[in-house]
Amino acid sequence: MNMNIPALETIESMEERIAASPPECPERVDLMNQVAWRLWGRDMERSRDIAFKAYEMAQRIGDERGMAYSKRSIGLFQYGSGEIEEALKLLNEALTWFDENDDQRGLADVRTGLSYVYWGFGDFRTGFEMAEAALAGYEKLQAWEGQGWALSALGTFYHDFKDHRRSLEFWKRANEIFVATESITGQARTLNGIGNAHHLLGEHERALEFQDESVLKYAEVDDQFGVAKTFNDIGLILKSLGRLDEALTFHRRALDVRAERKYAQGECTCMLDIADILIMQRDYDGATEQLNRALVLAERVRSKTKQRTAHELFSRLYRDLGKFDVAIVHFENYHRLTEEVYLEDAEQKLNNMKAAHEIEASAKEAEIYRLRTVELGGKNEELERTLEELRNTQAQLLQDSKMAALGNLVAGLAHELNTPAGAIKSAADVNQRVIKRIRTAMNNGEPGKEAGRLLDILHQNATSEVVGAERIDKIVRSLRNFARLDEAPFQRIDVHEGIDSTITLIEPDVSDGVKIVRNFGTLPLIYAYPSELNQVFMNIILNAVQASGNKGEVEIRTWAEDGSVLIEISDSGKGIAPEKIDGLFEPGFTHKYATVRMRTGLYTSHNIVRNHLGALTVDSEVNKGTTFRITIPDDLDRMLGGEASQA
Repeated sequence: MNMNIPALETIESMEERIAASPPECPERVDLMNQVAWRLWGRDMERSRDIAFKAYEMAQRIGDERGMAYSKRSIGLFQYGSGEIEEALKLLNEALTWFDENDDQRGLADVRTGLSYVYWGFGDFRTGFEMAEAALAGYEKLQAWEGQGWALSALGTFYHDFKDHRRSLEFWKRANEIFVATESITGQARTLNGIGNAHHLLGEHERALEFQDESVLKYAEVDDQFGVAKTFNDIGLILKSLGRLDEALTFHRRALDVRAERKYAQGECTCMLDIADILIMQRDYDGATEQLNRALVLAERVRSKTKQRTAHELFSRLYRDLGKFDVAIVHFENYHRLTEEVYLEDAEQKLNNMKAAHEIEASAKEAEIYRLRTVELGGKNEELERTLEELRNTQAQLLQDSKMAALGNLVAGLAHELNTPAGAIKSAADVNQRVIKRIRTAMNNGEPGKEAGRLLDILHQNATSEVVGAERIDKIVRSLRNFARLDEAPFQRIDVHEGIDSTITLIEPDVSDGVKIVRNFGTLPLIYAYPSELNQVFMNIILNAVQASGNKGEVEIRTWAEDGSVLIEISDSGKGIAPEKIDGLFEPGFTHKYATVRMRTGLYTSHNIVRNHLGALTVDSEVNKGTTFRITIPDDLDRMLGGEASQA
C-alpha cells in the first residue's frame, strides 16, 4: 500500500495544548474528547475520566458538538460495563446529531463504535454494515487512523465468520496504516490479529512471530492487558504445536497479569486453558486444582459459559481416570449449562435487538416513528414466537443429537445380524426335516434311494450356516474393535483395523451403487484413543456415503508423511458450496430429515482430532466432490508426556 500519511499528533502534545487553552471553551472540550478517544482500549480508566469531564464542560458552555463527541466515547464505556440500552441510547443520540449537522468524522467514529456493540450481542450483519460504512466515511475524509480501526473491526468480523484469509487481509491493511501513523496500540492489536489468523490457517510458526511482535508493541505503551491477551494466544498456538510445557508457561504468565489486575473473566479463561493442557499431560492433580479454582471464579462472576467449560474438562479428567460415575455427573452439568446458555443467549439477543430497534425508532420523526413501531412490533412478536419454539424443542433436540448416531448404528446392525441369523435358522429347520426323512428311509430298509440328494442338501445347508456364522462373528468383532470398551482408552493401534471395522458396521447404510475403495499405504502403529478416532471415521465415511447418493465412489487413502499419519476420505458427490465451508465444523441444525435435528457430527470429529494434536481439514468443489483429511502425529505418546505407559 503506497501511502503518504502524516504521523499522528502525540497524546502528550494534545495535553500540552489542553493546558494552554482557556479554562472552558469548545476548543478545550474538543481536545479532551480527542485524547479520550485515543486512550480508549489502552488506558480505560483515564479515558473514561476525561470523556466525562469533557461532557460536563460541554453541557456548562452549551457546546452541542462537544456533547455529541463525548457521548460517542461514553457510549462505548457503557457497553463495556454491560449497560447495553444506555450505550445504544447515547451512541444513537450522537449519531443523530452528527447526521443532522453533516459531521462526517463523528458519523464514522460512532459507526465504528456501534460495529463493536452490535458484534457484542450477536447482530453480525448490522455490525458488519456499520464497520463498512465507517471505513467509507474515513476514506472520504482521508482519516487514516480511523481507517485502521475500521479495517481492524472488519478483520474481527471475518475472523468470527471463519474466513481467516479475509481477516488476515484486513488486519494487514490496518497494520500498514498504524505503522504509517505511528499508532503503537493499533500496531499491537493488529499484529495480534494477524497472528491469530495464521494460527487458525495452520501456519503456527509464522503466527508466533507476529504474536512476539505484538507483545513488544504492547510493552512500548505499557499496555499489560494487551500483553496478557497476546500471551494467552501464544499459549494456544504452542499447544497446537505440541509444545505443551511452553504453552503452560505463557498461559501462567497471562494468568499472573490478569490476577494482579483482578480481571476475573480473563483469570478464569487462563485457568481453563491451563487445565486443558494438564489433562493432556495426565497431570490430574494439577488439572483438578485449576478447574476447582476456575469453577469457583466462574460461579462468582456468574459466567455459565465458563462453568460449562469447566464441567466439560472435569468430565474428560474423570473419564481418563476411569471414574465414570463422577465423569457422568460433570457431563450432565455440562449439558445442563449448555441448555441454559443456549436459552439465555437467545433471550439476551432478543432483548438487545428490541432495545436497539426501540431506541433507533425513538430518534426519528413522528411519522417514521409510528411506521417503525408497527414494523418492529411485528418483528418482536415473531422473535417471541421463535424463542418460545426454541424453549419447547431445545431439550428434545439435544437428546436427539446424542442418540441419533447410536440409533442409526443399532438399527443397521439389527438388520445386518437378522439376515445371517435367519439363514442359519432356516437351514437348521431344513436339516431337521432331512434327518427325519433319512431315518424314515433307514427304518423302511431303503437308505440308498434318496441318500445322495439328501446328503447334498445337508452339505449345502452346513455351508450356509458357516457363512452366516462367520458374518455374525465379523460384525461382532468389528463392533468390539470399534467400541473397545474393555480396553485402555489410550493405546497403540492399527489405523487400518479401525477403518475396516467402521466400514463393516456401516455396510447396511451403503447403497448397492456406492463403491468403497481402500487405497491403504504403509502406516506405523500409533498411539491414540481408538474408540474416539473410530467415531471420527464413522462420521466422515457416513457423510461421504450419503453425499454419494445411490451411485458413486468413496475412496479412503492412507499414508505416512513428516512424522504424521494421514487419512483422506473422498466422495464423488455434489460437493459443498464455498459459503458453507467455514461453518462446517460448528454445531448447528439440519432440515435434512422430517424434523429439525441438531448437527454435531463434524463438530465432535473436529474436537476429537484436535485432542489428538492433529488437524481435520476439508476441500470441496461443487459438482465434483469433497475430501476430508485427518492428520494425526505418529508420536502422540511422546508429545503427551509418555501417557501410554500410565494408561
